[in-house]
Amino acid sequence: MTRWLWWLLAYASLGIGIVGIVVPGLPTVPFVLLAAFALALAPTGEGEDWFTHADKLRHALAFGALLMLGWLARIQPRWLLAGGLLAFGAGIELAQGLTPHRQASLGDLAADALGILM
Repeated sequence: MTRWLWWLLAYASLGIGIVGIVVPGLPTVPFVLLAAFALALAPTGEGEDWFTHADKLRHALAFGALLMLGWLARIQPRWLLAGGLLAFGAGIELAQGLTPHRQASLGDLAADALGILM
């Protein structure tokens, strides 16, 4: 799947998730998670990051944001939300290990956990 198709899937899913905030019966959380998953599997662009471990910062911020969305969605209990997000992060890393253009990383999973704990 080419890069633009991954981005299209991600933004379409995010858009549907946002619409789900105001449309009764249309779920929000699954579409936001699908958007995050699509972005995680999209081929990376060429070029260097703006500092050495910028990808770890992005992981922590993304999972912190997903946790906040879960809190706003009133997902209870909170330990289950945190555990589910950590499992989601592990699933992303496993899926990245199966793609030819990405690689799995325990450091990324640790950054996900840090974002959840913040």
